[in-house]
Amino acid sequence: MALTKAHIRMTSGGTLSPLQYGAVGDGVTNDATALAAAIAAADGGTLDLGGQNYLITSVVLASCPNGITLQNGKITCNFASQAESAVRITSDDVIRVNNITVNGQNTCAKGLFLRSNGTTTKIFVSDSYFYNVLQTADTGLAAALYINPQDSGDAFDSVQIDNCRFDNVDSSGGTDVGRGVVVQDSTHTLVTNSFFSDIGPYQDGDGIIVTDNSLTSGRRFVIDNCVFTDCQKRAIKSQVARTRVSNIIVRRRLAFTAAAGQCDVAIQRGGVINGLTCYFNNGCAPSSFINTNLYLANEPVQIRNVVLVAEDPTDIVDRVIDFSQADDIYSLDTVVEGIYGNFKLNSLIQTSGEGFSSDPGSPSSYLFDNLIIRDVRFANGFNPSPSADASTGQDQVGLFRLSRSATAYIQVRFKAYEVAIGSDNTVATAYLSSGAGSVTYLKADLVEHTNCEGFDTSTYDGTGATTYTVTYVPERIAKQFISRTASVTGDGTASIEFDVPNEGGCKVIVTYGCQDTAGTKLYTEGIVVNGGGNTDYFETVAGDKTSTETGTISVTTSGNNFTVAKTAGSSSLGGQLNILIFNDGEVREV
Repeated sequence: MALTKAHIRMTSGGTLSPLQYGAVGDGVTNDATALAAAIAAADGGTLDLGGQNYLITSVVLASCPNGITLQNGKITCNFASQAESAVRITSDDVIRVNNITVNGQNTCAKGLFLRSNGTTTKIFVSDSYFYNVLQTADTGLAAALYINPQDSGDAFDSVQIDNCRFDNVDSSGGTDVGRGVVVQDSTHTLVTNSFFSDIGPYQDGDGIIVTDNSLTSGRRFVIDNCVFTDCQKRAIKSQVARTRVSNIIVRRRLAFTAAAGQCDVAIQRGGVINGLTCYFNNGCAPSSFINTNLYLANEPVQIRNVVLVAEDPTDIVDRVIDFSQADDIYSLDTVVEGIYGNFKLNSLIQTSGEGFSSDPGSPSSYLFDNLIIRDVRFANGFNPSPSADASTGQDQVGLFRLSRSATAYIQVRFKAYEVAIGSDNTVATAYLSSGAGSVTYLKADLVEHTNCEGFDTSTYDGTGATTYTVTYVPERIAKQFISRTASVTGDGTASIEFDVPNEGGCKVIVTYGCQDTAGTKLYTEGIVVNGGGNTDYFETVAGDKTSTETGTISVTTSGNNFTVAKTAGSSSLGGQLNILIFNDGEVREV
């Protein structure tokens, strides 16, 4: 037997069985020692478990410098007291795990623990199942699959996980941290077609976390086509720059206690989310659905194609996206596009930061510069009965909620296109959270907007404590026009009033046509200008404005407003009043 084992170890691609090292594989006999010996002996080759179940009562530790393929079987733990892990393998080369099940039976804190020795180790895990791990004493954390370098400076060349399942991870003592999967310091990480469920605790229970301790842009993480159910704090947490998240489904069936940072997907160093669907039962929404907490300057953030579905459409959700940044880090060219939900909102986006310049003219005072919001639909609109901020007195409802540290200025420069959150336009574009301090400055620059409903795109006034200075500064508004029509008989009347902001103006065209062929078609065209709160109408085309049969059309002004009116004529036949207003985006119907 010894000669056979030596021969297999020296043969590339050789295959061993734990049975050759004294294992029984009946799920009853303790095979820990035999399994450890078999893994070590398979260094550079394959260990095939033969579809059998190997019970272990002590940790299986093995070193495979030349790599290993572990395949086709089950490992069941039965430790007398909590073990740090079930199986731990260290390698300099390639570790392949295929069709392996590890059942921790809640007696170990980690299921399969894979370590790199150096920077060349490659990990491939496929068609495998890891479940029932529990941390009861401090081992750092609980994890079904733990992929972590051996020493500082070590890293993985790549990690690939495909078609795997990770269930029932928790921590009831020690660190209160649980993960379905941990991948730390891998140059390339790819996770596909996998399922994560029942990951706790609520304090810090994530389906998967991928980290980069080097704090550079040199790592990559892609996760695609995965499902997460009841991950108590987060489904996905990435601390890798330029993460790609796509085709992800998240379900929350229980109302877990909310801890700081609770969300469904967190990309904390920039990246792209493109394809995320979140379902939640009645009252089970997370604090937010998407979170970014940027530590690297100017990393792109793009969030696209997100569908949010509440079991009860009357649910009120606090916010959809949290954007937070620190240490003078701010983001350029952030995109939020294609967001759809069926519930009510307090806010679409919360932004927060600290350490920013106290100079409101400095670029470092902007949380976001050129944030683009496009194609957002929440048919049920904003919370109709919001609570008021205790310090500012302002209703805590709006497109943005802004908060910051006690000494920083907070500014957001954004564009909004095709944003419809209900149809009530009395909600503020932005409101300021008082939690940051007693002296605060908010600047929300709506640079361009078209076809937006649900929030006020033209005015914003701060209210409440005088220590708060709140301003709304539209810098450059997209050119647009307003079209209004009214069916009015020749002997009928109509009146429509419009508001023009101070120092604003617009072009107005008014027509009226009646079915009475004897009646004159009415027409006027001119310019409305508001200078210092006094609005005037200057007619540029002197059309026919009066007819016996159809009445009279007029444009009159008062204060900041102008009114288009039609008076009655003698004809009882039907007619149509048409108003076209070409404006700078700030004129609105009163």
